[in-house]
Amino acid sequence: MENYHELVSSTRVMLDGSNYGLWKSRMRSIIRGIDAMAWKSVTTGWSEPMAKDENEEDSDEEELANFVAFIGITEFVEGETDTDDDQSSADGDDGIKYQELCQTVVKIGKENLYLKKEKIWLEDTVINLRKELDDERKKEASKSDLKNENVRLVVHIKLLEKQVKDEKARSSDLNAKLEHHYKTVRMLTGSKELDKILNLGRQDHTSRGLGYTWVLPQRLVLRKLRISRRWDDQRFSRREDVTTVENRVTSRRNAITFGKK
Repeated sequence: MENYHELVSSTRVMLDGSNYGLWKSRMRSIIRGIDAMAWKSVTTGWSEPMAKDENEEDSDEEELANFVAFIGITEFVEGETDTDDDQSSADGDDGIKYQELCQTVVKIGKENLYLKKEKIWLEDTVINLRKELDDERKKEASKSDLKNENVRLVVHIKLLEKQVKDEKARSSDLNAKLEHHYKTVRMLTGSKELDKILNLGRQDHTSRGLGYTWVLPQRLVLRKLRISRRWDDQRFSRREDVTTVENRVTSRRNAITFGKK
C-alpha cells in the first residue's frame, strides 16, 4: 500500500459542482489528514505556533479522536452515495484511492493518538520515578545523619563514662585523705598542734583557739580604769568617815574618864 504522502500527491482532487457535499467532505478529510489543526486554521485563520500546556494537549487529543470518528462517518456517507449514484470508471478509481487514503489517515491518527497517550504515560512514569529517587535519596541522607548522630552519641557516652570513672577515683582518694586526717587529729594531744589544724584554711586573722591569751582592747581598759578610780575614791571617803567616828568615840571616852577623876 502506498504511504500517506504518495496518496496525497498522486490523488488529483477534482471539484464537481454536481455533488458539492461529497467533495466538501473529501477536502475536509484530506486537509485534516495533513494535520489535526489544519482544518481549524482554514476556518479560523493561521497563527504562529506557541508552546502548549497540558490542557491544550488534551484538546488536541480530543480533536484527533473527533477526526477519527468523522472519517468513519464520511466513509459511511460515501458508501451510501456510491450505491445510489452511477459513477464513471474514473470516479470509481478515485473513490477506491480515496477510501485507501481515508484508511491510511485513520490508521495514522490512531497511531498518533496512541503515541501521545504513551508519551503522557512515560512522562508521568518519569516524574514518579524521579520522585521515588528523591525520596530514596532523602531516606539515605536521613540514615546517614542518624548514623553520624549515633557515632557522636557513642563518643560522648564514652567520654562521660571516663569522667565518671575519674570522679569516682578522685572521690575515693579524697575520702582516704580525710580519714587519714581524722586519725591524725585523734592522735594529736598538744593544743598548739590542734590550734594549727583548726586554723587550716581559715582566711581571717582572728586569733582564737586553745592556748591563746586574750588582750583587752584599749577602750575597755580605759573604762575599767575609770571604774577602778571611782571605786577607790568611794572607798577612801568611807575610810575617812570611819576614822572621824573613831576619833569622836575616843574623845568621848577620854572625857568620861577625866570627869570621874
